[in-house]
Amino acid sequence: MIECTIEKEITSADSLDKQHNQRTNMHNHTIIDVDALSPRVRVANHHQFLDGQTWLNRVNPDPQLILCLDGSLVYEPTEGDRIHSDVGSLLFVEPGLSHSLYAQKRGCLSGIHLEFAEGSWASRDYILAQPPAVLTALDDSSFRRLSQLFCELASAFAAPSRWREQRLRLLTTYIVMLCADQWRESGQSPRQSQRARKILRFVRDQLTAANLSRARIAQEFGMTPGHLNHVFRRDFGCTPVELIHRERCRQAHQLLTEQDYSVKEAGYAVGFSSPAYFSRIYKKVFALAPKQARKAALRG
Repeated sequence: MIECTIEKEITSADSLDKQHNQRTNMHNHTIIDVDALSPRVRVANHHQFLDGQTWLNRVNPDPQLILCLDGSLVYEPTEGDRIHSDVGSLLFVEPGLSHSLYAQKRGCLSGIHLEFAEGSWASRDYILAQPPAVLTALDDSSFRRLSQLFCELASAFAAPSRWREQRLRLLTTYIVMLCADQWRESGQSPRQSQRARKILRFVRDQLTAANLSRARIAQEFGMTPGHLNHVFRRDFGCTPVELIHRERCRQAHQLLTEQDYSVKEAGYAVGFSSPAYFSRIYKKVFALAPKQARKAALRG
């Protein structure tokens, strides 16, 4: 079974992971991989803005994601160059940095204030292993998907509901997961990015294959399993097993929340041979059991 293969690989990679974890807990803060985040939304909303509108001398207490849905904005840090954010771009505003925003062309933005993990970014309780790019140009597909999710999050944040907290947690985790893919790719050299895209494409194409494993990926790309682990840490910020889990759970999430699959059906559809194992991994990725996620989506 694929679960048995993956469990063995987790054990064989323990020594590498222990060394990695030791390096990531120095200087009284924790360095966290983007695929091991537990994000918490603080504020999610929409803003209509007019030509020439300004927000001067802002200093955010927490990280902010700004998705330009229409129009054009200029982000100007007190120390640094102006950055133009147009439709289809994702802006990351680091907390504690003085900056101003200027509207060049009337439009609409969707903003999220959040913490990526327990504690505070501004207090340096944690640091991301792969820092977000300040400005990320999204392809059409990613922009449409993120636009929909940002809107859903803003609506869920504003509307009281029995399932509000579960929906906020689920949507925020999924948004950060998709953003992390964009940040990871934009932060790599062309050579690394090309190889990373090939590996990711292979994993996604083979998700339902029973023999998909670290050894299979290493063989496909002519690497030793140990070297593959190193490449994954550098290019993806996670292990091969974690990437397989993330991609399977990402697809399962869409089936559960958008296509009304049952937990059992979604798990089998993305390559898990055990509903119990699928539920355990899904909860690890999304911090919510798939049954709860499905209920939150259907009743949200």
